[in-house]
Amino acid sequence: YEVGVVTGVPQQQVLPTSPHQLMPTKRLGKGKQQAGTPPAPQQQGKQKNGAPLTLADKSLENDLHSRFQATPGTNTGLHADLFAKQQTTLQLFQCKLATHDYGAIHHHKSGGYDWWMFPNSYEKSQYKLQYCVYAQDIAALKKTTFRQNYLEGVRLLTLSWGWDLKGACPVSNPAQEQVYAQWNVRLLKMVCSLIQFEEWTAYHSLRKFFMHLLQQGIDFSDEPMLYDYFGCKRP
Repeated sequence: YEVGVVTGVPQQQVLPTSPHQLMPTKRLGKGKQQAGTPPAPQQQGKQKNGAPLTLADKSLENDLHSRFQATPGTNTGLHADLFAKQQTTLQLFQCKLATHDYGAIHHHKSGGYDWWMFPNSYEKSQYKLQYCVYAQDIAALKKTTFRQNYLEGVRLLTLSWGWDLKGACPVSNPAQEQVYAQWNVRLLKMVCSLIQFEEWTAYHSLRKFFMHLLQQGIDFSDEPMLYDYFGCKRP
């Protein structure tokens, strides 16, 4: 798995400009449940970012895209400080991971950073439309350094949880605090965002992480949509 890595954070960036048309927002609601987990891979397809793409992977991606794709159009309420907030939080991640202060990431006072680090189309109770991104917004953002920083944010946060996103496996010899913080809503926002940004390489690694957590007995009953986003049958 290949994940973007940022060696430095740009000093100043401006959101891409495009005609804006306010679209109705979606909310995190119940999606159609799958009958069960995707079938075991039987055949490999074309290579995708260096990793074999199975027919089961592609089927899951198509299903998730059809059910949870981003709201069409652009969001006129998107806040201009999206880039700045992303950069500030990314710098925090980099600083705290460099000193192995994983708890500072898990419990940072700006606990709502998932809204701008892993944005999606759904309206926020606290921020309303400020950090909602619709389909055209996502397409524009993916053409800028936002995407590279976005993927690095996913990598660093999951690293603080003890997961190697690139290797799609647990970190070897993790520190005591390098564990999943059991903030399930944060994982929910991250996976929802990955689906809407169609970052499938990172998604499949995160899905393995979710399966790993299930094997450990982690309870996700407070966020049942996680099962839908990860293509699993709800318990």
